[in-house]
Amino acid sequence: MEPADLHHSILTELRRSGSVEIDGTMAASFIANDPRKEVADATTKSFIKDKQGNLVAVLLVSNSVNPFLVERSVSRAMAARQVLGPDLGRVILEPLADGTFQGLTYVLWPAQRNLAPRGVMRLVERRGLAARVRIWLRKIAKHTRVPATGDDLTRAYLRPLEAVSEDRRFSAEIRQRSRTGLSRLSTGEWRPFVILEHNDLWLGNFLLPRDRAARKGNPYRFFVIDWAGAAIQGHPFYDLLRFGLSAGIPTRIVAEEVLSHCRILECQPHDVAPYLIASLGTIGMNLEHFPEHRYVEMSNAVIEQMNAILDSLKRQRSV
Repeated sequence: MEPADLHHSILTELRRSGSVEIDGTMAASFIANDPRKEVADATTKSFIKDKQGNLVAVLLVSNSVNPFLVERSVSRAMAARQVLGPDLGRVILEPLADGTFQGLTYVLWPAQRNLAPRGVMRLVERRGLAARVRIWLRKIAKHTRVPATGDDLTRAYLRPLEAVSEDRRFSAEIRQRSRTGLSRLSTGEWRPFVILEHNDLWLGNFLLPRDRAARKGNPYRFFVIDWAGAAIQGHPFYDLLRFGLSAGIPTRIVAEEVLSHCRILECQPHDVAPYLIASLGTIGMNLEHFPEHRYVEMSNAVIEQMNAILDSLKRQRSV
C-alpha cells in the first residue's frame, strides 16, 4: 500500500472507531518523507486539518524497515514524561491515538507549530527558546541524575569508551581521551552520573505552542518531539552541546552552561570530554539505519564544539 493510501486508511479507521475526534472531519493535507535524510527507516508523516483548514494533528507511521520505530518513540516519550514529573514533563506531548495497522505502528500527535522559517521573527523565537531550553536542561540534570554503578557504569561508560578508544574514525587525540577516561574510572578519580538523555536534541525537534490553550500549564513554552533514541539512564552534556550547536548559541554562553552542569554533576570541566565521548560511542554502537557518514560528521562537529568550550573555560581561568 502506498504511504498516502496507508495514512488515509488509518485516519478512516480512527474516525470510524470513534477513538479520536478532531473538530469533525479529518483530512490528510499531504505526506512528507524527506529523501535527504537518507535514513532507511524514516517515518512518513501527514498533516491533519479540520473543516476550517486549521492544522490540528500530525500522523506519523513507521515503515517496513523498522515497523516498531513509532511505537518505540511513543513508549520512550511517555517513559521520559513520567520520569520528569508534572513540571518538566509538560514539554512532552501526549498522543491523541496510537496503535498498529497492517503491521506498522502509528501515532497521532496534537499539532503545534514550528519556529518561524526565517527573518527577524525566527531570530527572536530562537533566542527565546534557547534561554528556556537551557533552564530546562539544568533542571533535568538536577532531577534525574543518578550515580552510574554496576551494569549502568559498564553499559554507559566502560563499553562505549573502550569502543571509541579503538575506533579509527576518531582522531588519535579523542582515542587517547577515551583511554584517559577509562583510567580515571578504574582509579575512582571520575565517578560519572547517568541522567535522562534525549539523544537527538537539535532545533528541528522543538515545537512552539500553537495557541493560548497549548501554552496554558506549560511554563517552558516549547515541546520536544522525536524521543525514539532517548535513554532514561543516559549521558550528561551531549544534549546541551548538540542543542547549543544547532541553535547557534555563542560558545561563551554554552561554556557557562557547561560549568553549571559540572556543579550539578560534581565534576570538573575536563570530565566533559569522557562524558561526551561515551555518549558518542554509545550512539555509534547503536546506529541501526542511521548513515555512518552522518554519524561521523555529527560527532566531529560536537567534538569541535567541545574543544572550543574547553578552550574558552581555560582562558577564563587564566584571566
